[in-house]
Amino acid sequence: MRWAAADLPVGTSALLVRAAEGVVLVATRSGERASMYRLATPGAGPPAAVSLEPHGVYAPGARWVDLATDGSRVLAVGRASGGAHGLPRWTVWDGTPARLVEQPQPFETFGGPRSGGLAAVGLGREAVLVGTWDDGGAGLDARLWTKSSPAAWERLPATPALAGTDRLLPQPAAVAWSSTRLLVAGAVTELGEGSSVVTRAAVWTAPTARGPWTRHDLPASSTSARATGAACAGETCWVVGLDGEGPSAWVVTPGAVTRVPLPEVPTTPGAPPAVSVAAGSPWVAVAGRDHTVLALRQGGGWVAVQGPPGRPVSLAASPGRLVLVTRTATGTRLWTAPTG
Repeated sequence: MRWAAADLPVGTSALLVRAAEGVVLVATRSGERASMYRLATPGAGPPAAVSLEPHGVYAPGARWVDLATDGSRVLAVGRASGGAHGLPRWTVWDGTPARLVEQPQPFETFGGPRSGGLAAVGLGREAVLVGTWDDGGAGLDARLWTKSSPAAWERLPATPALAGTDRLLPQPAAVAWSSTRLLVAGAVTELGEGSSVVTRAAVWTAPTARGPWTRHDLPASSTSARATGAACAGETCWVVGLDGEGPSAWVVTPGAVTRVPLPEVPTTPGAPPAVSVAAGSPWVAVAGRDHTVLALRQGGGWVAVQGPPGRPVSLAASPGRLVLVTRTATGTRLWTAPTG
């Protein structure tokens, strides 16, 4: 596989990549400002800037937290610190691959003293945000937000399957739509007697954002496991994360949750993998000792190839092309490679 560095404007660093229906978006930061680019088809020219229209005072300097696209729609969430205490100020952006508009919300839609933060965005049958919220119980609850109008968001009512207790603390990290349901991936920390703490990788599934929700613990070999990413094709979702210090992958279908061993290659401890799906097949990027290693699921097994230098940060697979953000000692780099 031939990897080539993709040139972005001077002073611009890549944070996230997403692909869908021939569109590849790169969420970036240019100096101290949020920026975004759309990658052209190979050989068709340099990346094109996505027009950003901020409205709130914290929007221009937001750092992208997550990004989703279905090829025609784009949803993104950013975070900036501000105010007397430097608390997170959340900004949500909506639009197309050519233009994103920030949609200011009342402060306590996402923020305020009860906010636990936002983690991920998803586009499918509806647009969703996932994060955590303090409902006055023993701990933070996992919560979802959906649109109540084209430009306004509402926090959905609490539900027991997503609630925190004095023993169980949910922490969502990723969200994805399959053809039949919504999946939230993350972890549940269980506080035992004394100093006993077990963290379990978990997914929650529901037919709609309003539920009903079911929690599924993911098989793991350690007492410290967490899911960090998810991507779906049809009814099947691929979830990646860490089991102890090592990368792990699971496949989630309507009838089963199964651990799928990744290729046995030397990896960097504690570096989460990245996942993306193209043409129904998952690609997983794991941190090798010096280079990222890419693995494609084919015929019940994995085909592993060497990637570019650095640890994987974000991966976008589209028919015929992979786009990858890696992190090295000198910062992030954006890479592309043909898969045909």
